[in-house]
Amino acid sequence: MKKETFTFTKVLTLAFVAQRFNKSYNKHTASTMTANDTIKYSVANKQIMRFLTGNEQGMELGVINHLKKNEKKLRITEADEKNTSEAVEWLESLAMGVLSGEINGFDSSIYMTFEKGELQHFDFGLVAYMPQTYIRNVKKENLELRITQRCEDSDYVSKPGHKVNLNIELQTGVYSSNYSSFIYVAITDNDELVTFWSQKDFLDAVGKTVNITAKVKKQMGSRWYQGINETQLNYVKLVEESK
Repeated sequence: MKKETFTFTKVLTLAFVAQRFNKSYNKHTASTMTANDTIKYSVANKQIMRFLTGNEQGMELGVINHLKKNEKKLRITEADEKNTSEAVEWLESLAMGVLSGEINGFDSSIYMTFEKGELQHFDFGLVAYMPQTYIRNVKKENLELRITQRCEDSDYVSKPGHKVNLNIELQTGVYSSNYSSFIYVAITDNDELVTFWSQKDFLDAVGKTVNITAKVKKQMGSRWYQGINETQLNYVKLVEESK
């Protein structure tokens, strides 16, 4: 019996549907009991994709019913198709890097899957993670472009040891489990690049302009944004969200 095949574009669109539905990438399916004695399901993205192709093999009845109840939310939208089209363009841009060996690891694997053209259900696990990878890479590329454009000719905020009061637009923030700390990148209202580590969670402020007080720790050429002056801060305190 010939196994069912799907175009890469079709599978990728289903991956974006699953990503939108879950609002993230779920590797595994899990269920928890709520206070109302009802079961709450968190379904793996690849399992949602299989369900959308009519393959319910190995799925618990509760998972199937949960997905059926959310059938409207699982319909392909224009946004899903747009994301797919843009992600395919991004994949095509990786071609030279993959072929030259400059790009390897997961990005290389997903590109080689893209090159296969026709996929089977066992390929869904790899493609399921692709929206997360694409979104992360696009955010990184956009951040690099934004910092390069805004901070290219900017100086340092102040000399090491100086106390400063700044309005900054938080560009990104991540939690490092290795250092048990949050790492933030920001641009001041004078287009200066600043970075800092903090035990405090300011992630809700990412994308917003906030007022902070801090002390300048170090001046350096940025390791991540070539040719940009970077001021590292410490003892950062968020005063308020700027108007």
